[in-house]
Amino acid sequence: MGKPHYTLEFRIAVVKYYLSGQGGMKRTAAHFGLHKSTVSHWVASWQQHGIDGITWKVAGYSPEFKLIVVKTLQKEHLSFREAAVRFNISDNKVVKRWFDAYEAVGKSGLQKRKRCHVK
Repeated sequence: MGKPHYTLEFRIAVVKYYLSGQGGMKRTAAHFGLHKSTVSHWVASWQQHGIDGITWKVAGYSPEFKLIVVKTLQKEHLSFREAAVRFNISDNKVVKRWFDAYEAVGKSGLQKRKRCHVK
């Protein structure tokens, strides 16, 4: 089972609640039934990219883009979260996967994987 997808309206409500000063990160998370890191990511993404930062998107990233992200992460000593926010990637776990793949096998680890669909 994957993680739940929240509507854009819900994400906006969470960010606006936090930015209005009604509560800190923990209180906002508790109020909306979210983990604190989710609220933190949405707020940082909103501040960096506006509404585009919290809009859910199905993305297929090119190997070249992945390499830019990994190289920037290494060069600037960014956290996975910071890199995700900077490059408008929805989840820092995606960045971690790219980093781990690059560390394990180099650029070839960033190539698009073919998925096998069994019927």
